[in-house]
Amino acid sequence: MDNSNLIKEITDNLPIIEIEIDYDGDIGLYDNDDYEIEFERYLIRCHISIKTERKITEQDYLQPEESENQIKEIYIFINEVWEQDFELIFNKKEKRIISESIENNIYLSN
Repeated sequence: MDNSNLIKEITDNLPIIEIEIDYDGDIGLYDNDDYEIEFERYLIRCHISIKTERKITEQDYLQPEESENQIKEIYIFINEVWEQDFELIFNKKEKRIISESIENNIYLSN
């Protein structure tokens, strides 16, 4: 069965996913093995794990302190995808396409 149109619909309509990172010094970690993304008529349950490094530019009299997050590692594994009350079945390649789209829609906050 060809799921390409369905995958395109899912990936084109994914919302921005805001993840709040907990920092210990310059290292930030996030791990949730049952993250839910609800949009349109879909529900994606996935595992999201992120490790970041924060670079801080020190404040001086000309410039305020700034921080920049750099993603070092990101892991996304699709557990389930639902369309209304029906679970959708995807192969590994299709799940990877959805995972990559989720990764591209992640916004980190601290």
